[in-house]
Amino acid sequence: MSTVSLLTGGKDSTYATYKAIKNSKKVKAAITMLSKNSESYMYHTRNIRAAELVSEAMDLPYFSFETEGEKEEELEDLKEALKHVRDRIDFNFLVSGAVKSSYQQSRLQKVCDELSLDLYSPLWGQDEEELLREMVDSGFEIMITEVAAGGMEEDYLGKKITHSFIDELVELNEEYGVSIVGEGGEFETFVLDAPIFEKKIKVKESEKKFDESTFSGSFLIKKTEFIDKKRG
Repeated sequence: MSTVSLLTGGKDSTYATYKAIKNSKKVKAAITMLSKNSESYMYHTRNIRAAELVSEAMDLPYFSFETEGEKEEELEDLKEALKHVRDRIDFNFLVSGAVKSSYQQSRLQKVCDELSLDLYSPLWGQDEEELLREMVDSGFEIMITEVAAGGMEEDYLGKKITHSFIDELVELNEEYGVSIVGEGGEFETFVLDAPIFEKKIKVKESEKKFDESTFSGSFLIKKTEFIDKKRG
């Protein structure tokens, strides 16, 4: 069963790729949609160009495609992107990191149906706290790159997700209704290391911005380097 992964470089799409590999699917490439619309309903935008780093860390061929990010039309852009890749690589599954968003899941399913592809969403419907702890236990090193919710603080930006940090997210969920996996856009992430990485990603230069009045901010990745894990 051959597949390509819809990759953002964040925890969900990367962990879904990991699950696909663990479940004997041959991941042949990664695809990223580069949306020009920061308010896109379908695609992540923060540090999205860094998704290529995650693909390289996994030693996967990488394809990226631009989209204006206009509602519904961005699905046609995805469809054309998948056609382009399928002309070059034979695959029959698309991996998605959707967890709770019916909006994303239903539209990805529609695109896959129209292209006679199977949608593989291994994280779909999983308990949020259980899922995030599973990622940590699996050896994923995940960094917070954006926050946008009540209770979020500036020092969250650039912070690594650990079990103690998940405890904080559980408290924020109880107090503010924050999704523990950030499914509602409360926070975004970037994966620095995972069991399927050949090389670890190290952030060497970054820029942090935070607005206390809106509890929102970003951690912009500006310079990175790879560390070969085989050499320690």
